[in-house]
Amino acid sequence: MLACLRRPLALMIGLVALAASPAFAGWKGAVVGLDEGGRLTVDSAGTSHIVSFTAYGGFDLAYTTYNRRGVRGPRFKTNVGLSDALALAIATDSKNRPHVAIINEVAGKFVFQLYYLDFNGHGWNSQLVDTALINNAYLYYLQLILDPNDHPHLFYVAANGFLTHAFFDGSAWHFENTGAAVAPTSVRIAADGTVHVAGSSITYGQPTQVCEERGLNGSWTGECFDYSDVGDPAITLAPDGTPEVVYGGMVPPTYYDVVKMARFDGASWSTQIIFDGNAFGVPDFQTVVYAFNSAGAVTIMLADGSNDLDYVVQDGNTWALTNLGSGFNYDSDLSLALDSAGLPHLTFGIIYQDIFQLYAALTLPDLSAQWQSVVAHTYPLKTVITGKLLASNIGTAPASGYTVNYYLSTDNQLDPSDTLLGSAKLALGAGQHKVVTFKFFPSGTVSGEYLIAAISPNNPPGVVNPNNNVAAFLIP
Repeated sequence: MLACLRRPLALMIGLVALAASPAFAGWKGAVVGLDEGGRLTVDSAGTSHIVSFTAYGGFDLAYTTYNRRGVRGPRFKTNVGLSDALALAIATDSKNRPHVAIINEVAGKFVFQLYYLDFNGHGWNSQLVDTALINNAYLYYLQLILDPNDHPHLFYVAANGFLTHAFFDGSAWHFENTGAAVAPTSVRIAADGTVHVAGSSITYGQPTQVCEERGLNGSWTGECFDYSDVGDPAITLAPDGTPEVVYGGMVPPTYYDVVKMARFDGASWSTQIIFDGNAFGVPDFQTVVYAFNSAGAVTIMLADGSNDLDYVVQDGNTWALTNLGSGFNYDSDLSLALDSAGLPHLTFGIIYQDIFQLYAALTLPDLSAQWQSVVAHTYPLKTVITGKLLASNIGTAPASGYTVNYYLSTDNQLDPSDTLLGSAKLALGAGQHKVVTFKFFPSGTVSGEYLIAAISPNNPPGVVNPNNNVAAFLIP
């Protein structure tokens, strides 16, 4: 923990208990800083990388990592010389190292600096990218994404009031004026190199619109297509490359909050309500963030009108809402990222004399089955099937109380007509693998039929992905 903060130990223990309270059942949590403005991302190994501002011992960047082994950090001393940082963004590269963008204000001079930092394993390399930034609330909008070559692309509002794209080609920075008066909130890069930016319109004295801008080789175009009232729009790309944007809105005449999805068909945008806050007892979103999993399903984290923190997840056309805590004084700073399994990781601030940055991650088992070998022998009086099944828990929580059931089937789909051959108990720690061997004596010949293994819980504790725990093998 942050012993260097020298706050009463009881306070620190109390904050950790908050993150691990019964409301957070199934979550792991920790205090990661006495600071504000937290942002996080999760790398391909499942490690969370968290950056935030800290004023303790001089204004600087606090960088913390969190994985199954716990918190590591924070690491200070970025050598940037921060005085009043306003915006943060973070991404990790192909080697799971962090890259950070910062907008900093030089105290008392109304000079705004855009910095880019990358962590080399021992310390931070920093570059001053731009000083021609807008001088208003849109300074707080900053996005960072890395391309397949691990080159950074930064998006911010320049002094001319337009969305600017700054990118590094390995030797120099280049700048593009997109021509759009849009503040960036989310970025994706398509397989063909097209950059898609979701954002909010810069229209002083007018309602805020949701916009999407796209660019390739210096040519930019885009549209604003609906009004947004709460939460920064987030973007993903469908398998065919179609941009999809999720954002918050209100429904008249009652004006309760909803979440909308917009899709672009190449010519126009269509919008629909996908989550009705009023129907789930949360008609008022104080703050809300969105994330997409690899399948395009939406995860929502919101602080509602009662200062409750709510976790909302999409499963097909249905939604599930979990209230993670009531009566807590969450501030408006909330950051959400999903790991490769689709599990949420978040940072949020709470105010208790100072602003503390908390981290929490949902932990669930994720069991998968994969055949290593299956051999069948037919004798005059009996048939014998032997083989090996690799069972893996690729989730973040231990799996116990599970059973592997083996079925004989005429096809590769498990259904009630299949014949149960046998079962075996299974328990795996997070990240563990186990080879399960078996021997069965079915009646008759089995060549041309399928052996199906299905991992099922006796008492369902929940899993991340229920679609990867069945394996079928064609018996030769």
